[in-house]
Amino acid sequence: VLPIADGQFVTTPIDGAHPPGYYRQGARRKALNAVRNPDVLSTIAKLPNVKRKGYGQRHATSLTAILLAIGLVMLFIDALISLAVSGRFKRLLKRPAILGLLLAGLMAAPNISEAQTALEADTLGLHLAYVITGNDRLDRQSLAGLRGVTQELTSRTTVEPNEPRGVIPGRDTLAIYPLLYWPVSRDAPALDAEQSRALNAYMNSGGTIVFDTMDEGDRISGLSRTHAGLTRISESLDIPALSAISKDHVLTKAFFLLPKFPGRWANGAVYVDANAIAARDGVASVIVGSNDWASAWAVNEQGDFIGSLDETIPRQREMANRFGVNLVMYVLSGSYKADQVHYAAILERLGTSGTSMQKTPSVEDPDR
Repeated sequence: VLPIADGQFVTTPIDGAHPPGYYRQGARRKALNAVRNPDVLSTIAKLPNVKRKGYGQRHATSLTAILLAIGLVMLFIDALISLAVSGRFKRLLKRPAILGLLLAGLMAAPNISEAQTALEADTLGLHLAYVITGNDRLDRQSLAGLRGVTQELTSRTTVEPNEPRGVIPGRDTLAIYPLLYWPVSRDAPALDAEQSRALNAYMNSGGTIVFDTMDEGDRISGLSRTHAGLTRISESLDIPALSAISKDHVLTKAFFLLPKFPGRWANGAVYVDANAIAARDGVASVIVGSNDWASAWAVNEQGDFIGSLDETIPRQREMANRFGVNLVMYVLSGSYKADQVHYAAILERLGTSGTSMQKTPSVEDPDR
């Protein structure tokens, strides 16, 4: 395997001397991919004697609509029998308008039950959501990443979210989602007026947007930190003053004790509202980072991790998954954990200084 000059990296043909893989020079890293442009894929040509089928899996099916329709039909039949037994059925036949209303109600029963089921599917249950960017690769990665966070929450906590959803601000209802994960590329377009109104209303009503610029690797490589995509998006949003997360911020202890917030990269700074208002229970309306969290969280439909990591810290994927859990618990629970690691000092203030207490686990020990 031969080295590749930096200026020739993009145009180097893949062969025995330059196989696809990860090339490194000091802190700089570049991937030579077998697929040059994963966003442009062509379909497989039609093959003789070959049938195509998409991959699928079993899904739970709600019987609410079916059972409600059966119940309404039985109620209608019971009403007819009661009318017949009481002798009122003959009088009812003389009033076709009333009979027509009953028949119309019976025919509408399935539609009513289907509408109810659709409403329940939209509003009941917890869903994590990501913003659909229009970039297929980023959108697939966001879905896989939030699927991984959902898996971790279900296995480690009492929070059991349903399948993550992609949303388009300005078109979809945002208020039913506690947080929006938004991967922002450098070429992300500016928002239109409708999208800006929807996102500002979402943040003002208690929602949290997690902006992930995914460019910590560029900083390591010495490239510019200016992120044009985030600048364009944020121009029309009511984003408060931001500050780097402090060591005693609730995000560091919402569930696990964490000194860092790694994703694919581990050392990127994370910013939150400098002064989260009390009306939001101290929960930030905006969280901004560059560690490419979705890549570290990403799992396929079988639950296997599929993202690549920089591995700059020990057990980086485990720490990234713990941050994902902390993030959701922080958004759902607010600042209730703000003073939990200081319980010894709190008890001492209340006059129980003589009480025997266990040592508070330190932030440097994330397993505690």
